[in-house]
Amino acid sequence: MNGLGGENCDQLTGTPGVGNCQFFNPFASSFTAPEGATVINPTTGLPVPVANSDEIFDFVLGRNLLDMDSDLLVVDTVLSGDLGDTLRLPGGPIGVAIGGQFRHEEFGMDADSNSNNGNFLFVSGAGTRIADWDSQRDVYAAFAEISLPVTNWLEVSSSVRYEDIEDAGDTVDPKVGVLVTPSSDLSLRGTYSTSFRSPSLFQQNTEGFVALAQLNDPLLGNTAFLAEFTTGNADLKPETSRQFNLGGTWEPSAIEGLTIDLDYWNFKFRDAIVKENAQALLDNAAAQGIPALLDPTRFVRPLGAALPLLSQVNTQFVNAPSIETDGLDFKARYRMDTDVGTFSPFFEGTYIFNYDVTDPTLGTTINAVGSRNFRNVGDPTPRLRFNAGINYLNGPHNFYLVGRYIDDYDDDQISPTGDGVEENGRVDSQFTVDMQYGVQLGDLVDFAENIGVTAGVINLTGKKPPLVNTNGGFDSRVHDPRGRVLYVRLLTKF
Repeated sequence: MNGLGGENCDQLTGTPGVGNCQFFNPFASSFTAPEGATVINPTTGLPVPVANSDEIFDFVLGRNLLDMDSDLLVVDTVLSGDLGDTLRLPGGPIGVAIGGQFRHEEFGMDADSNSNNGNFLFVSGAGTRIADWDSQRDVYAAFAEISLPVTNWLEVSSSVRYEDIEDAGDTVDPKVGVLVTPSSDLSLRGTYSTSFRSPSLFQQNTEGFVALAQLNDPLLGNTAFLAEFTTGNADLKPETSRQFNLGGTWEPSAIEGLTIDLDYWNFKFRDAIVKENAQALLDNAAAQGIPALLDPTRFVRPLGAALPLLSQVNTQFVNAPSIETDGLDFKARYRMDTDVGTFSPFFEGTYIFNYDVTDPTLGTTINAVGSRNFRNVGDPTPRLRFNAGINYLNGPHNFYLVGRYIDDYDDDQISPTGDGVEENGRVDSQFTVDMQYGVQLGDLVDFAENIGVTAGVINLTGKKPPLVNTNGGFDSRVHDPRGRVLYVRLLTKF
C-alpha cells in the first residue's frame, strides 16, 4: 500500500507508484472504479491506477506450505516381579524391575519454493529464506527399580535411569519415594528425584522457521504484527532439574466416603531450554540505546535508517539460567450412596506460590507468578485454578457438572493506545461451566451391548475469554476462545 509493491521493485531505491513499483488498493474502489481510472499521487504528481494490476495480485498473493515430519521408533524391554520369600521384608516381598530402551528419532521440514526463495515479505519479514532440513539421532536407556515394604505401614521405593543421547551426552537420574501409613485413615508420601532433558532435534536445528507476533517497537513507539524468525541452537546444553513433593491422603472413618488429598511440589530447573522472548530482546536493546535497536542481526528494518520500520525479529533457542516454582495441589471428594443413585461432589485445584524465572536476555530474575509474562521467557501463570462440581451415577446413566475457575493475572504488555499498562493492566478471572450426560445402551437394550453414548456442552453459558491487549483479544495460552461447544460421542468395544 506504500507504492513499493511488485516483484521487481527495489524497496530501498524505488519511487512509490513509478516503474516496477506499484500501489496495492485494498478498498472496494479497486473493483468498482471505471476501467483506466487514476488518481494523482501527491508526492510525485503522477497518475496512479485505481484498479489493481495482475502483477500486484501475483506479488501479494502466494502459497505458504511447510511440511514437518516426525518419526519415532521405540523398542522397550522390561523384566519385573517380586523376590518371593527369598528376601521378604515384614511388610511383604520385595518388588524389582529392570529394563532397557532404544529410541530412534527423526525430524525434518520441507518448505515450498516460495519459502525457500524468501518470497514472502510479510510472513517472512524481509524475505527471509526458509531452508529444508532433516536430522536424526539414537538414544539408549536403562533403568532399575526396587520397592521395599519395610513394614505394613512403611514402604520405600527407589529407581535409577541412565540415558545416552547421541550428540547430547549421557545422564544418570535417581528417584526415591517414601509412603507412610500410620493409620487406616491417613497416608503420607514424599519423593525426591532429578531429571534431564536433552534439546530436541527441532531445538538444535540451525535452520529456522517463522511465526507471527504482536510486538511493541521502542524505536518508533508503535505496536505491529511482525515476523519472528526462530532458529535452533547447536550449542544448547541439556536441561537439568531436581524436584520433590510432600503430600498426604486423609479418608476419615468417621465420615465415610470423604477423601482429601494435599500435595506440595517444588521444581528447580537449571539451563532450562527456552525460546528467546522477542519483546525482551526489543526492551533490552532499548535500554542500550538506538544503535542496539538498529542491530541488523536481531532486528530487520528493510527500509533502512531513514524509515526504520521493524519487519522481523530474529530469535533462537537458548538456555535460561534457572526456573524455580512451587505450589500446592488439593482435592476433596465425597461419595454419597442413596436410593436414587450415587452423588459425588468434588473440589480440586492448584495454587502456585512462586514462579521465579531468570530471563537469559534481560539477565534478571522475575517473580512471574500471576503474570501474562509477555516480556520474558516465562509462561502465562495464573496463581489459582480450580474445578468444582458433582458426578451422578444411577445404573446405566451418569451425569457430570463442573465449574472451572482461572484466576486473574497481570498483563505486562504496553497498551497500543499509548496509555500504558493502566488501561489493560489485568486479565480478568474466568468461570465457565461444563455439563455431560452419558448412558450405557447395553443396560437398556440387548442389541446395544458394549455401546455407550455421551453428549455434553463445554462452556454452557457461552462465556467469552477475558479481554487481553493483543491481536485476537485473548490469551491463547490460557483461555479457550471457542465459546459454547456441543459434542456427542459414541463409544463401543469389541
